[in-house]
Amino acid sequence: MRKLAFGCLLAGWTATGGFAAIITDTLTGAVPTFTVPAPATLTTGDLVYAKGSLGGNDTVGEGIDDEVRMGFDFTGQADLAILQAASVLTSATLTLTLIPQDGFVSTDTVQLNNLAPINSPLIQALAVGVPATVVIDLLLYYTSAEIVGRLNAQGGLVGALFQDDSFLTEATLTISGPDALVVPETATWLIVAAVLIGFAFWRHYSTRTH
Repeated sequence: MRKLAFGCLLAGWTATGGFAAIITDTLTGAVPTFTVPAPATLTTGDLVYAKGSLGGNDTVGEGIDDEVRMGFDFTGQADLAILQAASVLTSATLTLTLIPQDGFVSTDTVQLNNLAPINSPLIQALAVGVPATVVIDLLLYYTSAEIVGRLNAQGGLVGALFQDDSFLTEATLTISGPDALVVPETATWLIVAAVLIGFAFWRHYSTRTH
């Protein structure tokens, strides 16, 4: 009975708003089927290939010395406003599906626009020519305030950049934080109160009969 009481209390709370706010957006593309000379760009699905700033290859679309531009769009998502006002985030991950094209993948970086490049050991260890998915914990590299700043800079549009020796075929940015405090509805409080009163009577009766 005690477990039931606390279970109902928890269920009543989560039913009125839950504990977490979350937004996520996935971008998809494909390995380019042709190349273009720089400074032209090449678009595959949601991803834009351009000449990277780290190497000398002037052919875009080979997966060598390319940069891949990403534009995540969280506008219209229910929890965006909550996270734009958050002081602390609980999670921020960037998931990338990559196909390295050169041994210099060890120098590849990814970043949210206007923040520092991330040289992740998860990317450095990838084998050339082998598709792989990596999940980068952005909170290891950026503060909550920096990520929230990106959410606010363009009203829920967040740019990111990968470079420069891999094809990128999919990218997902997911950000979560504490939900705004939601006061349970009156009906929920009445249910919780009834359960607790019932528990009190049961405990009183149980004590008297033993």
